[in-house]
Amino acid sequence: MGRKLPPFAAVRAFEAAARHMSVKAAADELCLTPSAVSHQIKALEGFLDTQLFERSGNRIALTLTGEAYAGKLTHLLDAFVEETESVRAAPRTLRVLSTPGFAARWLVPRLPRLAFARDIRLRVSNGAPSLDFVTNDADVVIQWSDRPTPGLRVEPLMASTRYPVISLDLSRFRAAPSARLGHFPFERDRAFPAQC
Repeated sequence: MGRKLPPFAAVRAFEAAARHMSVKAAADELCLTPSAVSHQIKALEGFLDTQLFERSGNRIALTLTGEAYAGKLTHLLDAFVEETESVRAAPRTLRVLSTPGFAARWLVPRLPRLAFARDIRLRVSNGAPSLDFVTNDADVVIQWSDRPTPGLRVEPLMASTRYPVISLDLSRFRAAPSARLGHFPFERDRAFPAQC
């Protein structure tokens, strides 16, 4: 069963009026009319089924129940404001998506050297980098590319070189002319179109 809480607007109106001991001052603080604050306090008293203020003309005085309740509400609202401010001031998360090898060998060892490392939490996700920012749950994708991607802001991070790699079994052909190597099957990265 859910919590049975009083209306928050009524709690704020009562707490402000109790703190200032004035409906008008509470109305000024909350940017409401004094009549609206009075209606909120009446609604809270109805919810609690008890009187929180004794009224005499334009003057108000807290009942014993109202005084105890106001003290607790002020404490709770102060803690609520403090916790809200700490959440708002907390470091932001920057979600980075890269390949596992790049993350492990290059990115993670350099994270502590980033100037903003203390102000931003980095979450590095390993996986095949997808450039679909609607579905990839990332703010930044680091991937190899040799050309800009339309519709995305691309910042070059580093230059890289491609070169052929030969297996140890074929190392005996190392001294052979490169034309002879053309007779062997080649593997190429299917993620990138052939550049031949």
